[in-house]
Amino acid sequence: MPTAYDIADAIADRLAALDLTALALLEEQYQGILDRLTLEIERLEQDIEAQPKRGQWTQRRLAALKDELHRILMQWADDASTIIELEQDRALRNVRDETRNLIIGSLGDVPIGARLPGIIVPVEALNSLIGFLGDGSPIRGYFDDLADSLSERLVATYLDGMARGLGPKQIGSQVRAITGEPLHRAQALARTATNNAYREAQRRIFEKNDSLIRRWRWHSTLDSRVCVVCWAMHGTEHPTSERMATHWQCRCAMLPITATWRELGFDVDEAPQPPIETGPERFARLSPAEQRAILGPGKLALYQQGKLQLNDLVGIYDDPIWGTMRHEIALKDLK
Repeated sequence: MPTAYDIADAIADRLAALDLTALALLEEQYQGILDRLTLEIERLEQDIEAQPKRGQWTQRRLAALKDELHRILMQWADDASTIIELEQDRALRNVRDETRNLIIGSLGDVPIGARLPGIIVPVEALNSLIGFLGDGSPIRGYFDDLADSLSERLVATYLDGMARGLGPKQIGSQVRAITGEPLHRAQALARTATNNAYREAQRRIFEKNDSLIRRWRWHSTLDSRVCVVCWAMHGTEHPTSERMATHWQCRCAMLPITATWRELGFDVDEAPQPPIETGPERFARLSPAEQRAILGPGKLALYQQGKLQLNDLVGIYDDPIWGTMRHEIALKDLK
């Protein structure tokens, strides 16, 4: 029978495949938007070069540019929101069965004559997760704000460049650098929104079945892509009422810690569970080169001197979108 770890890895693979599809769609869709933005910027450069006396004309032309850029970005906001909401929907489509399998995998072999208790699924609570961010605001609202701020920044960059005496081509180069940001932010949001929605759906199932699920355990793949925060958190246990306060684009999973079969009312002997190796314990077994790749030279030196533990590097902050989240504390901020 597959273990809870096997099932968690399979879920992660499915979510990763959905993620790749969504990221590719966002990139394909944004390329058309980028072409339109670039065309508007090139038109402005040509207009400015052809206008010997700028003054009020420049102000009016920039105002027109801002309106056009905002219109283009708002159209993009519709498409990007839809892509992410569809990814969330596809991710949550199997959450009930996958969570049930996780619970069974955590319980271990079913004793003869035993029967798994029914699992309550709060359907309404799960459906409410689609299309919304951690603070309860719609995904579309995030992109509306992004369109507002980006169009403002593009025009402000032009005004700043002109005030410093830069030519249209120089300013246009700075503006083009800004136009790539929305895609990267949309892709980061897609990965974070989908994984957070899935984990929160699982947590709500865990919480609804508190007679069966005692707590949940932080599980990380502990591979070369895992950050210090997740190395530190791997293996920690949390109440089912606690949301997984992780970081943007986190791939970690929540594993259910179940009651034993005896606690569920079945008079059976169960083999003792082996202790869970925590992230810091596993980290201590890595080679110095592997530890350096994760910590960097400065933090590794403190770690090797016994002046720093992985848990010391985990900071808590209030994210405007997701609420309580964790981040890696910079070397200069360590006390």
